[in-house]
Order: sequence, then structure tokens, then C-alpha cells
Amino acid sequence: LRTTTTKTLFIRKGFYTLTRSSSTVDPVMLKSNHTLVSRAHILLIL
Repeated sequence: LRTTTTKTLFIRKGFYTLTRSSSTVDPVMLKSNHTLVSRAHILLIL
């Protein structure tokens, strides 16, 4: 249950960051953020 909650928080934080930075899109930031979210998702699965 705790892992699921943590995963949800990570996903929400990622979406919030993407939505907030959409007005001033920075490809490097978006790519790095996507990589961090994906990496965290993979770690949580493992």
C-alpha cells in the first residue's frame, strides 16, 4: 500500500511538473524529468 502511494505521488509530481513547465517548454528539462520519472517507476517495480 505504501509503495502504491509513493508511486502515485511520483506520477502526480511528474505530471504537475510537466503541466507547469508546459508554458515555458525546455526540451532538456522535459527529457531529464521524463527519465527521472521512468527510472523511479522502474525502481518501484523492481
